[in-house]
Amino acid sequence: MKSSSNLALSARSLTVGYRDHVVIDSLDIDIRANRVTALCGPNGAAKARCCARSPACSPRWRAT
Repeated sequence: MKSSSNLALSARSLTVGYRDHVVIDSLDIDIRANRVTALCGPNGAAKARCCARSPACSPRWRAT
């Protein structure tokens, strides 16, 4: 089990979508502190929206 002290972001069962269309369903993710992490996927896959739904993200990074 990972120590929570070295995590910059942790999410469990995160579901993200646009209107009635779910594009991420039940995502579990741990992003470690002091590391470079990339979310890869096609256009419209809700990568930015996924981060914007996290309270750990700054308002300047909110998806539109």
